[in-house]
Amino acid sequence: MEYDSILFYRFFFASLALGTVMLLKRESFRIALKDLPVFLLLSAVAYGSYIVGVNKSHVRSMNSRKLAFYVFVFTTIIFAVKDIVSGSLQMPPDMASVSNLILLAVLPTVVSNITLVLAVQNIGGTLTSVLGALEPLTAVCIGALVFGEDFTLKEGFGILLVLTAVTVIILTGTIQGTISKVFRKIRPRHA
Repeated sequence: MEYDSILFYRFFFASLALGTVMLLKRESFRIALKDLPVFLLLSAVAYGSYIVGVNKSHVRSMNSRKLAFYVFVFTTIIFAVKDIVSGSLQMPPDMASVSNLILLAVLPTVVSNITLVLAVQNIGGTLTSVLGALEPLTAVCIGALVFGEDFTLKEGFGILLVLTAVTVIILTGTIQGTISKVFRKIRPRHA
């Protein structure tokens, strides 16, 4: 299957799974009309915009399952339109593929997105982004240690870049404070 088809089914099954959970918990699917632009933005733009959008908008207080559900629905629509226009939408070839797509939808999609929204709501966008930046490091380590994948110089360099970026982000406030103190001390005082 092509990647676009896999992504369509991933978010389609994620929407179904999360919608089912919301129905079972008798949660409302109702959203305010003013929330709709926040969702096509969240679905169509990058991951960072998603985190900032949730953190800086009024949907921050929305139930995390409802927010994730609508992000999945709009993402499904976007991939459906893209796949239909390009003619690349494919049916899963067999039941094993359907099972794998459902697992892909539930575990790494539904669970991770709900916890992402909860993290943004509880610790803010910056810390969530910093912790999210460590995701590739975790994936490479688990791949090498648990699944016996090769750990190459390329992966090692990537991990070094991620750790450097996270360290710079964490230290940015401290660095800015130190620079401000230094400039205040060396700046000539006017009498």
